[in-house]
Amino acid sequence: FLEMKDITEIEEAKIKYVEQRKQEHALLSSIIPEHIIQVLVEENREMQNSARSSSKSSKSMSSSSGELLDLSAMRMDTENRVRAVAESHEKVTVFFADIVGFTRISSNASPGDVMFMLNSLFTLLDDLCETHGVYKVETIGDAYMCVAGLQLKSELRRLSELGGMPTECGGMACPKWHASRMVAFSRGVLESCAGVQAAGEDKNVTMRIGLHSGDVMSGVVGRKMPRFCLFGDTVNVASRMESTGRSGRVHASPATAALTDQLEWEPTGGVEVKGKGAMETFLLR
Repeated sequence: FLEMKDITEIEEAKIKYVEQRKQEHALLSSIIPEHIIQVLVEENREMQNSARSSSKSSKSMSSSSGELLDLSAMRMDTENRVRAVAESHEKVTVFFADIVGFTRISSNASPGDVMFMLNSLFTLLDDLCETHGVYKVETIGDAYMCVAGLQLKSELRRLSELGGMPTECGGMACPKWHASRMVAFSRGVLESCAGVQAAGEDKNVTMRIGLHSGDVMSGVVGRKMPRFCLFGDTVNVASRMESTGRSGRVHASPATAALTDQLEWEPTGGVEVKGKGAMETFLLR
């Protein structure tokens, strides 16, 4: 006895399913570091190998998409998953910047104009991150945060493509090199924002930049919209450098200024930093 069945719809559904998984995987790869993706892919593979497939079609679909992650894979809902992607990083340089007068700008312009301004500005900064091999962490409102020196695979690959790596000071692990790259990135940011018009105003955007160098921890947190984050005192101090900085200037801590002592830094006379007290800081000339 022979029964024939048209499986066109089933196969097309498989193709659409795999294509959707590829799109979700590509989205995750653009916002989550490569080494975390690899950890989650391995976890996903182990789960699929241990699970019992109910039919041949499910086996086929599993084998074709087992290397792909969906958005649910990023939920930090188990202790093992949280611990597996947590890392520490030594002597990185953290960058914070925000738009001077953003509250005034947003209150005097339409939402569409404000969002167009932010998108234009942050797109330029994203391009600069690629140019300088800097890792973008996140944006919060009008604030932009990035870091140099995490030693991520994607970052190291990009730096190798750019060339010009130091031959001394530990090569790619050189904290002086990372700090210098971040200062060069900061200069590029100030130049780029001068070409973006402030929403609803007859002048261009001005940014305030803060830098600090030190150790950080990284990981992925949350179940709803989980994201890659940096933690630690270094992040807090970098944020204070930005908030106590000056319009259109690069404001750095003593740690960053010491790593880039070949540059011209002007002492500020000291600023009050929450949890640190008075700190002697510097402005890039």
